[in-house]
Amino acid sequence: MTRKTINLKIVVLTVLAITLGIMITVGAVHLKDNPIVPTDRAQANAELPNLQLSRVHLLVSSMK
Repeated sequence: MTRKTINLKIVVLTVLAITLGIMITVGAVHLKDNPIVPTDRAQANAELPNLQLSRVHLLVSSMK
């Protein structure tokens, strides 16, 4: 291989590695600010569906 080809490979791989590192860092900071799972109990309970209004619950209760 020529020297230009080797240098081009090194530059491209270095740029890709730096880009990947930046993307991972931004993703980690985003997840730290906005967690997937709510950490607050009140917030977690507020997102649960109301079982009394569930169609399955109404169907099962009508079968009794």
